Amino acid sequence: MATTLERKPAQPSHNGAAHDGLPLTSSLLGALAYADLFDAPLSLEELEKYQITSAHSSQEIEAALLNDPALVASVSNRGDFFCLRGREALFDVRNDRAESSKRVWKRARLYAMWLKRLPFV
Repeated sequence: MATTLERKPAQPSHNGAAHDGLPLTSSLLGALAYADLFDAPLSLEELEKYQITSAHSSQEIEAALLNDPALVASVSNRGDFFCLRGREALFDVRNDRAESSKRVWKRARLYAMWLKRLPFV
C-alpha cells in the first residue's frame, strides 16, 4: 500500500502571505533529509530555496529553526549551516569540499584563459 504526501490548502502566515504545500516543519525536515543524502548541510538561503512544496520566507524559516520544538530536537547548526541532528560531521565535510573547490576552480580558470586564446571556426 503506497502512501503519498497530501497537499494542504494555502495557509496564511503571520505576515498575511499564503503558503501552499507542506507545513514549514515538514518542509524543512524534507529539505534537510534530501541534502543529507548528498552529505551536504544547508545554509538558511539554501533552506529557503530548497524547502519542499512551500514558499516560506527566510525570517519564518529562521524563527522556526529557533523556536519549533520538533526542529530544535531534529536539527543541528554550526555557523551558517544546518543539518539533521547526529550528522554534525557534515559541517566539516562541507568545509573540506569548499577548500577543494577553491583549488579546482583556480586551475579551471587557468585552463579557461588558455582555451579562450585558441582560434575556433
